Formats: sequence, C-alpha cells, structure tokens
Amino acid sequence: MVWEGTKPKIYTSSKDKYEELINKYKEYFPSFSILFQIAAAIGIIFEEKEELSKKEELINTYSIDKDGTLELLMKIKYPNLTPEQRLEELEKYAEAGIRIIYEDVIANGRFDIKRYIES
Repeated sequence: MVWEGTKPKIYTSSKDKYEELINKYKEYFPSFSILFQIAAAIGIIFEEKEELSKKEELINTYSIDKDGTLELLMKIKYPNLTPEQRLEELEKYAEAGIRIIYEDVIANGRFDIKRYIES
C-alpha cells in the first residue's frame, strides 16, 4: 500500500528549482522522484514546511516512496490526518527541503548529505 487513497499527482511551487538541479547536478539528483524524496526527508529532518504558493505538477504519486517508508513516517507523525492530508504535509516538507537544497547546492556547487545528517 503506497499512498493509497490519495491524489495521483505530487505538486510543488518550485518546479524550476527541481528542473535546474536535475539538469545541472544529475550525479546527485537523477530524477524528479529521487529529488522529491530527498527534499521531503530534509524538510522533515529540519522540521520545516512551506505552503505551496502555486501548484505545479511534478510527478505521479506512484513514482515516490515505493517501499512506503515516507508514507509510514507521515502516518506516525500525523495519525489523525487522512492519507490525502498526510501527502499534502509531505509536499510542504518537500517544498522547504527543495529550497534548502537549492540554496546550498547553488552556493557550494555540490550536494553534501553530511551537512543535513550531522546538523
């Protein structure tokens, strides 16, 4: 069961950032789905969320979290929300995470996972 009962698409306000990072830093971010999952994880680690100012379609829901890890984490974190609401919260974490990643990678020219794990 991966995001059962939710909308079929993942949305972002930062599609341009995703596209730039994937195009310029393919060695770190080979796909939108991988970058979304990394962004969501970083948002969760830093406990930062951002509302989506606009909704641009990014990827299909089925292309993220194939083993259900993020879904389980969001279910534990938000047990009283519906699956759809939990997915929307995940999008907000990813929105903050993509901003953090983008600023860091553009400033440093590389992605350093240790910066996020050790902070």
